[in-house]
Amino acid sequence: MTVLDDAITLYRAAATLLSNVSQRRIDLLQSASSSVPQSRVLFEGYRSFGPSLAVCIPRGARATLAFQSPQAEGAVIESDLPEWMTLEGWLPDRLDAASQCFVETEAQSTDAVMADAFIREIDADDRLVDSPAREFRIQTGRVSVLKLDLPEAEDRRRKVIVHLRRPPAELALRQFALIPV
Repeated sequence: MTVLDDAITLYRAAATLLSNVSQRRIDLLQSASSSVPQSRVLFEGYRSFGPSLAVCIPRGARATLAFQSPQAEGAVIESDLPEWMTLEGWLPDRLDAASQCFVETEAQSTDAVMADAFIREIDADDRLVDSPAREFRIQTGRVSVLKLDLPEAEDRRRKVIVHLRRPPAELALRQFALIPV
């Protein structure tokens, strides 16, 4: 084999891998924007936005989630500066031997946002089991990715929780997706 043959083989393998990953990618913002009839939603506490995305803020705090126009991707969350906020994404019940989940975000804000991310499992009796949290720095203006190990499912529902510490008053999310592999 020549160097060119090796390069072509590697390119094909990378293209196949990229195709498989893109088929597994769960775009939480796109799913939510197509599930919510209004483009702007005022909420308090815990709020689901479609089957895959939820946002939670502390009791007494208020926030607005506004989906961008069809030409622009993403959503903007405006809040009264709560101490914390969670962005939550449900994983499919069946993941075909996935052992890891990549959390992909792209955000615009005045500064980077510090977060903790973890997997929450919910069993048939609604008991919660949280995996150890991993620190996650969401950079402004570029894609940030974090890898989480997926525990064995054993008939449990699972979701990824990104717990934002002191989120900014306005957080523009361009991407929020989960990629179980």
